[in-house]
Amino acid sequence: MHDDYYLGGYDDEGTYTLYVTYKCNWRCDYCSEDTWNRPRVNNLQEKLDAIVEGSDVSITGGEPGILPKDIMEDVIRQLKEKKCIINVNTNGTFFKRFKYLDEQVDSYLYHCSEQLEDEEIIIPDIDQNKIQYMLVITDDNMDRLEYYVSKYPNINFLVFGADNVIGKGLSRKNGFEISRKYRGRIDDDSHIHLITTCWEVNQMRNLRALR
Repeated sequence: MHDDYYLGGYDDEGTYTLYVTYKCNWRCDYCSEDTWNRPRVNNLQEKLDAIVEGSDVSITGGEPGILPKDIMEDVIRQLKEKKCIINVNTNGTFFKRFKYLDEQVDSYLYHCSEQLEDEEIIIPDIDQNKIQYMLVITDDNMDRLEYYVSKYPNINFLVFGADNVIGKGLSRKNGFEISRKYRGRIDDDSHIHLITTCWEVNQMRNLRALR
């Protein structure tokens, strides 16, 4: 690993990733969570009870946007009562179904395209400063990254290299090549995510994952 590829700026005390569902309306062939083969989430209230007041919580899945409205509203309500910072990881479905909850959400990690296809990804009526646009790159779709970076020069994309444990992945060789080619054109945190798997990053961060 290059000396300047480091995982800095993270304070894991009081940081949680809250899995609210494993269901998803996408079938990404690079999915690192294997969502379609996981059981239902049955202990959501226990997870919420375990979160410490004032924590930084990322709501994830699966796709949180497919939760029943009463459940999602209750999750947000309980986290707000605990004075938590709320981040939502979504493929855009959350925006379509729960835009009315936007004022209670602090930020979004937006998986904005399943296969880097030519589609409109900008979300209207949401403060763009709250949205981190994220792309997942594999050996198969990496050639399309140039199109996205060029089409949306004002977006500082966070780029992840897909894990190759379950589905399609990005080789470390290609990860280093993308990191070199797009230095200064994508989010700085992309470089660690291009050459390190999500599992390895979470191990380094000692991430509290409430599955």
